[in-house]
Amino acid sequence: MNQNAFIGHSGEIEVARYLQKQGYAVKAINHRCRGGEIDVIVENESVRAFVEVKTRSQLYFDITEVVTPAKQRKIIVASYHYNAHAGWPEDKSIRFDVAIVHSGPLGMEVSYYPHAFTPNAEWFS
Repeated sequence: MNQNAFIGHSGEIEVARYLQKQGYAVKAINHRCRGGEIDVIVENESVRAFVEVKTRSQLYFDITEVVTPAKQRKIIVASYHYNAHAGWPEDKSIRFDVAIVHSGPLGMEVSYYPHAFTPNAEWFS
């Protein structure tokens, strides 16, 4: 595993721990399918969240540049794949979140953005 992949995976693990402390159960880390990848998938009693994780060493950047529309589409396609295999959660809502992990001299700090984006119906027509 190269340095960037190691840092990215460390960020995903940090977000999974962060979400567990918030009461979520971690269902998958690095779910991959032909159409895309989801970094972290978590659930609680009311929601299944698909989380894109970005690990950065700088604090200042525009979140809109972090998860582009093309990346959003890949995450959403992968979420459909996951739901098709794991079962659609009839009693839960589905959410797409972004977590930014700042890796600095004091360790890793998570900034979490629930409802960061939603599916665009025209992508699937």
